[in-house]
Amino acid sequence: MTGMILRRLAPVLLMATVPVGLAGCDNPFLPAPDVHPAYSAFDPAVEGIVDVETLVDFPGARAGQAASETRWYTLASGQRIQPAEPFAPDDVVVWQVPRECFETWIDRKQNRIRNQLVNARLEDGSGHPTEPNETALDLLRCLEQVEHEMLVIRVMQTGGEYFVYIETNVNLWSPCTLYHYDRDKRALTKLFTWDGESVVGLRLRDEGLCHLDEQG
Repeated sequence: MTGMILRRLAPVLLMATVPVGLAGCDNPFLPAPDVHPAYSAFDPAVEGIVDVETLVDFPGARAGQAASETRWYTLASGQRIQPAEPFAPDDVVVWQVPRECFETWIDRKQNRIRNQLVNARLEDGSGHPTEPNETALDLLRCLEQVEHEMLVIRVMQTGGEYFVYIETNVNLWSPCTLYHYDRDKRALTKLFTWDGESVVGLRLRDEGLCHLDEQG
């Protein structure tokens, strides 16, 4: 199975109108880092699992304003997060999962959205299809547990570890979720969900993933 090696994914800029009164803000849609409601207190050197680089787009940015912003975080077990200093991401192999690989429908009896894997296929950075290996195939099967329509699915591999990033179709916000795939347990662990921030880089911390078993 071949893939695409990159340090960060190319951004896609979406154009919209900035709400009145917010056009002059550096970050009109999210609170400042020091008051971010999701931040938790933990020692990154002790409990950090993985460092994550994200990209957030600012729709409707005017001349002289940044159209996007890169952010850096450290994640810990229990979906905890802290801001981090800028870092150089690991080389990550990324495969795109075409949306048609999953059939999505509404289960009226249980009042939930269901996803079923109907075509296990990955695509490299050039859009060429490639057969998933056994690990990637098991990971894709785990995504059947997601209870929303999946708009974007990326399988990411670095340092022998597998992650999956998905964007789901939810009203009023844009969930962007990063999972780690445990090959021994054949299960996904949710690391964190951002609102409108795309994961574009990862850096594994030494022995960091051990904390998922210890505390997750």
